[in-house]
Amino acid sequence: MRRPFLFLCFFLALCFSLETAYAASYSIDPSKIRVVVPSPGSYSGSIKIQNRSGEPLIIKGYMEDWLYASDQVGVKLFYPAGTTGFSCANWVSFNPPEVIIPARGTAQVNYVINVPAGVEGGHYAVMFFEAMLAEATGPAVVDTVGAGTALKLRIGAIFCVEVKGTVKRSAELSKFNVTSGKKKEKFVVTGTYKNTGNADIITSSSFHIMDKGGKIVGRGIFSDTYTLPGDTATTRGAWTEALPAGKYSLVVTLDLGKAMQEIKGSKSRGPVITKEAEIEIGENGQFLGVGEFK
Repeated sequence: MRRPFLFLCFFLALCFSLETAYAASYSIDPSKIRVVVPSPGSYSGSIKIQNRSGEPLIIKGYMEDWLYASDQVGVKLFYPAGTTGFSCANWVSFNPPEVIIPARGTAQVNYVINVPAGVEGGHYAVMFFEAMLAEATGPAVVDTVGAGTALKLRIGAIFCVEVKGTVKRSAELSKFNVTSGKKKEKFVVTGTYKNTGNADIITSSSFHIMDKGGKIVGRGIFSDTYTLPGDTATTRGAWTEALPAGKYSLVVTLDLGKAMQEIKGSKSRGPVITKEAEIEIGENGQFLGVGEFK
């Protein structure tokens, strides 16, 4: 009888946590802050918190560090403030550290980023807002980072601070490969790179296929990847349409500067790497081989 009793306790606790989480619905804006600041220098701003629930909420703020998970698809792992090599958590001060927001009400947290002298590149942190109902005894913490709205009890605003005039985005390509695809995929293009710069890289990459006359007969996109300096990532793109038999030029464009689009007012484009190789398509539309990427 003990196991059913334990299961019932677990089930009731889970239901209570879910009920509390839904009751404590709130959002933040903005959920990501990317700014360029000189060294030394400062930047100030604010984050709006909106209580979407019908109950008052107690919201507490605090800083942590983050790194990308090893799959490099944008998932983040969190660490104590100031413990990672690219942290800016200790540069950020904010006020108030705790607020009580009435039902359907809003509050504002003001922050200041103080960049010390002698630093370069990109630095990163997250400001978490942890909530609980005003009458609750404690929070049930669930992460929701980079999302403007969530029925969760912990939401994070990502900080990306670029030191003015010092950011270098560069990548070392280790290999490009083209292989036969599965199911509807005619062929698959993969590329692996290492972030050799001093700031985060978000790729926004594509490929196009040209016939012997230089006419573009197809275009495709790669999956976005997310890296910090020293990380290695593999991006992937697939071609699904039939091509007549023959030889084609496959041109891959790897754009390393998607992150720069997040900087307000920026019209800059990041470094772009281009590689080209010849591919051959058979009589039945099958992929036969690829030459050397140059």
